[in-house]
This record gives sequence, structure tokens and C-alpha cells, in this order.
Amino acid sequence: MYQPEIKDGVVMGLYRMKRASRKPMTHILDEVIVRGLKSIDSGRVCFICRYEGNNQDCRKCYLNKEREKL
Repeated sequence: MYQPEIKDGVVMGLYRMKRASRKPMTHILDEVIVRGLKSIDSGRVCFICRYEGNNQDCRKCYLNKEREKL
């Protein structure tokens, strides 16, 4: 699986958020990523995903706006 590199300044910000919230950094990172995914205009991403045949189950995808209703 692809593992992106995170800039040191971003890691420091996540570390500070972890300290302030007293949560593990993995939880902080999950929250930041989920919030970011929710803010993306998913129309184009979903179109490409379906076109390329990567669509196994939209119900589990964080880009699925209907997911919040399930």
C-alpha cells in the first residue's frame, strides 16, 4: 500500500494536536483525514473511480455523501 511522506511541520502540528487532545496521534490523523475527505467535491472522484472499475462498494467509501445517512 502507498505510504505518503508527511512534512516535518505537519507532523509537529499533529503532535501538538495529540498533546492538547490527549488522544493517540493515529486518532488525530484519522480525524484530520476524514474531515478533509468530507470537504472534497466527490463528484469527479466518484466518476473516475467508477470509470476505472475501482468501485467495489461505495457504501464504505468516505467520499460517499450518503454514507453519513446509513
